[in-house]
Amino acid sequence: MTIVFKREPGRESEPLSAVLQRAAGAADLSQEAKDHVNRVESITASALKDLEEVSVDVEKLREEIIMRATMIAEATMRLDELQRKAGTAYGSIRNAIEMIRQEFADIPATAPDLDDMTDQKHDPLP
Repeated sequence: MTIVFKREPGRESEPLSAVLQRAAGAADLSQEAKDHVNRVESITASALKDLEEVSVDVEKLREEIIMRATMIAEATMRLDELQRKAGTAYGSIRNAIEMIRQEFADIPATAPDLDDMTDQKHDPLP
């Protein structure tokens, strides 16, 4: 069951603090009503303090989330850049190795001339 409280016409936007001050200052209130208003004021102050603390924590979390999202975005862009550079470098290295292979393949194969080696005298004392 939901209880609906109706406010007096013209006081819909009146701040809570003004209502509580008006109630606490009313001379025709019973002591029980004044005590109740004081309890409501205390509970309200405590709840507002808790809300303020939660708001501060929420703001800190929001800033942390934004900072981490920024770091992830920057790291993603850096990774993409490094991957592209690595791909280019890998292609360059493959091309260089292929060029070296081709250079070696183009060198004619020569066998040592055995006649030159046998014609030499092996005199240890000249």
